[in-house]
Amino acid sequence: MVDQSELPFRMLVRKYGCDLCYTPMVHSRLFCEDVKYREMIFTTCEQDRPLVVQFNANNPDLLVQVHNSSFDLKPFNLNPNPNSNSNPNPNPSRPNDTNTFNNSQAASMVVDKCDAIDINFGCPQDIAKKGRYGAYLLEEPDVCRSLVEAMSKHLSHKVPVCCKIRLLPIDDREERITKTIEFAKMLVKAGCQLLTVHGRTRLNRGQHVGACDWDAIRRIKEALDIPVFANGSIETLGDVKKCQEATGCDGIMSAEALLGNPGLFAEDSTTVPDPVQLAWEYIELAEQYPVHYRMVRAHLFKILYDCLASLPELRAEVGTIGDAASARLLMEKVEAQVSPETRRKPSDWILRHRPDRREPTPKELERDKQAMEAAVEQEEQPQTSLFADAGDDY
Repeated sequence: MVDQSELPFRMLVRKYGCDLCYTPMVHSRLFCEDVKYREMIFTTCEQDRPLVVQFNANNPDLLVQVHNSSFDLKPFNLNPNPNSNSNPNPNPSRPNDTNTFNNSQAASMVVDKCDAIDINFGCPQDIAKKGRYGAYLLEEPDVCRSLVEAMSKHLSHKVPVCCKIRLLPIDDREERITKTIEFAKMLVKAGCQLLTVHGRTRLNRGQHVGACDWDAIRRIKEALDIPVFANGSIETLGDVKKCQEATGCDGIMSAEALLGNPGLFAEDSTTVPDPVQLAWEYIELAEQYPVHYRMVRAHLFKILYDCLASLPELRAEVGTIGDAASARLLMEKVEAQVSPETRRKPSDWILRHRPDRREPTPKELERDKQAMEAAVEQEEQPQTSLFADAGDDY
C-alpha cells in the first residue's frame, strides 16, 4: 500500500491475527538516493516478522542496487536535534544518513531485515502511471520479466522473490484470464516464488471498483506450481474463509479493508476493541515507533470513519494532527462526543465504493466493462504521495 502499512500499523494488525505483513510500497530509486526518504519509509523491529519488503521499479539495475547495499540503521526522529546523541527509541531500525550504499556488500540491510522481497505490479494509482510502475507495467511484460530475473539472480539464495499482479486490462473476460495466466507463468519462469493476484484490473478502483473475480484467481492458482495469495473483496473474516474455499489459494491478503478494521483477521471478533480503542492503540504504537504524521492522520481517518461521519468538525481536525499531543487531544474529543452505539460499529470506510459481494452476473460484468471504460478518463488526474515528483526511473 502506498504510504500505509508502516511499522506501528503492522504491529497493530499482528496483535489481532495478521500472520504476514508487507511494508508500504517502496520507491526503489528514492530508496537508493534519498536518505530522508529511506528513514521515513523503512523501519522495523525484532517483533516485526515475518515481513515482506515491497518495491516498485522499472529499472532492474536500480532495483538490485537497493538490495546489494549496506548501511547502518537508526530510529526515525520526527524532531531531530543535531546537538543530541540520545536515542529515544532503540527498537525500530532506520537507515543511518552518514553511510552511502556499498555495492560490494550483498543485500546486507534489506534482506537481513525481512523474509521476502516483493515487486509490486499491482498498484493502480495514477501516480503509478506517471512513474511507469505497478499495474501499468503489466502491459510491458519484457520489463517485468527483467525485473524478476534480476532479483532472482541476486537474491533468491537469500530470500524468496515474490510478485503482486492484477488481472490484465482486457475487455473480454475469458481472454483476460487466459492472458493473465500466461503472464503469471512468465513471472514464475523468471524466478517468482510466490504470486499474489488481485482479482480486478487496474481500472477497477474507486467508484468503478466492481466485483472481484475470485474464479479468475482460482484458475491462475490451478495453472501454477508455486504458492498463490488471493486479494480482493476481503472485508471480513468470513470473506477470508469464503475466498480460500473459492480460490484454493495458499494465503489471503487484505489491504483496504484492513485499514478500516485492523482487527479483521482476529479469529475471535470479541477480542477486537471498538474503533475508538483501536485508534488509541495505534496512536500509542506510533509514539513507540515514530512515523511521519501524514501516515497517522490517514490511519485515524479510516479507523474512525463511521465515528466521525456525524462530527464534521472533528473529522476536519484529523487533518491538522502534527504531533502526539494533537493526536491525543483529538482522541479525547472523540471519546467525549462519539456515542456508545456508534463505537460498537466497525468502520465502513471500505464500503464507500463497494457493491454487494455476490459473484458477478452477466449484467454486472457488462456494467463493470462500461465502468472500466469510464475509468480510463480519470487516469490522468493528479495524485500526491511520498512518490510525487520522483521522476520516471525506478
